Amino acid sequence: MTLYYFLTITLYLTINGFCYKRAPSKLGWLFFSSSILISVLFLSSRNYLGSDEKTYMQTYEGIVYGFNNFDFGYSFYLVYKVLYELGVPADTIPSVIPILMLMSFSFAYILMFKTPNLMAFSLIASVFSFVGFDLFFNLYRQGFATPFLILSIYYLNKSHHKAGLLYSIIAIGFHWSCILLYMLWIVSRLFSREQGKILLNVSIFLSVTLFFFNAGITQFLYDIAKHLPLPNEFKVKIDFYLNYVEANYYELNYMGRAIYLIPTLLCLGLVYRLYYLNVNLAKFLTILSLYCITFLGMNYGFRNYYWLFVFLPVVVSEIIYKSNLESITRKIDIRIVCTVVIIVNLAIGLLTSPTIKDVF
Repeated sequence: MTLYYFLTITLYLTINGFCYKRAPSKLGWLFFSSSILISVLFLSSRNYLGSDEKTYMQTYEGIVYGFNNFDFGYSFYLVYKVLYELGVPADTIPSVIPILMLMSFSFAYILMFKTPNLMAFSLIASVFSFVGFDLFFNLYRQGFATPFLILSIYYLNKSHHKAGLLYSIIAIGFHWSCILLYMLWIVSRLFSREQGKILLNVSIFLSVTLFFFNAGITQFLYDIAKHLPLPNEFKVKIDFYLNYVEANYYELNYMGRAIYLIPTLLCLGLVYRLYYLNVNLAKFLTILSLYCITFLGMNYGFRNYYWLFVFLPVVVSEIIYKSNLESITRKIDIRIVCTVVIIVNLAIGLLTSPTIKDVF
């Protein structure tokens, strides 16, 4: 199965890349339609449940008790409430939610990209990746938040503040961590292009260095936080995430850490190019990567990198779109590099994702 999907998606991405046209075309819309079809077939072909999906099914069954007794945010409650009113059975939630999530990603990319080839490229890259497998088969809240987070950053970057605010409110309603990401967006605007590039170099250096050595950043933060006058419920959470060792980056062996390091370096390497095409997005991703590094040693801290990885399809599509201004040879070179990056990301996901092993 793994080899089948790898060869199919690799062939698809390669053909789509070389048939790319900046303007909408019938062939482009055919590629986008086929990307949706391929994704639906993939999401519908699994045999088992992801590790968190039973929890989401139980939460759905408790929707009758109202929002005050609901474990998640208002956006997710609204989705569940609509499904409940439509009579969707709880045992079909693992089939319905990934499709709705796919529709959300498709909606986001239709609004963002004028070229259907890029819509197709981004959608396939979002589904068929290490983080994509976890979002669609496991982390529903983060998965639903992602397309609205991407849309909000897209509109904020264009100074369309009303649309940016709307989609940010939706994203926060799915996952509260989005609040932190919008704070990082604000912080990133304080830096110049040159300062951002310096910070990008620092981020790449630390990513490689901390792959081998635990600098104790998390313990340092815990030593500070435990002395702050905070409510007990916050202290319990701080203790769990910063002090209690259960599942953090340094509990993984080098192969397990490489699963996160390689996509990080691929993404940050492309951000170098992005500084000359979309500087605000480049600065945001740089600051986001430093945030991920800061909390690398916390419990499940490696999942912070998911927020960085979900922007990889957007970064690649942005670079491909802007490459139209380059010479023909340069255009081809850029498309080949971008396609290879996504294929490598796909290979890492298919070969190493525990979620894939759980559900197939």
